[in-house]
Amino acid sequence: MALTYAELARLAVETAAPEELELLPDATAAWYDGKGRGGRPGRWTGGAVEFGLDAALLVEVVFPLLTGTMAEVLGERVTARWFGRKRRRAPEVPALTLAQAQRVREECLAQALNAGLKPHRAALVADAVSGALLLQAADER
Repeated sequence: MALTYAELARLAVETAAPEELELLPDATAAWYDGKGRGGRPGRWTGGAVEFGLDAALLVEVVFPLLTGTMAEVLGERVTARWFGRKRRRAPEVPALTLAQAQRVREECLAQALNAGLKPHRAALVADAVSGALLLQAADER
């Protein structure tokens, strides 16, 4: 069963910053409304979802982090085209090969560190995201 980006974001926040879970619905709504840098859902690969909180919070950067990770793994054009088709509904994470799912950890870690997360929190996010995608890829084999 495919994960949505919102579910993947929830896993990341639940693992690395459970105290921020109550803020996630607002961050998710802001992301779907295109309130990140770039103005359209899924189009930015850096920055934060802007809904008025401290940018040091994981919920502010989790969607740009996931989008940037997928752009690095799948390619920016593929990701932008895919998001363009899925904009109005909860987008599912594209099916990845096992090799792509394994690459997600290193890309996610880099994105998290670039977003300003502390190394231990960045590693937790990368582990949660890559673990979920590895399980999904293995299930689809």
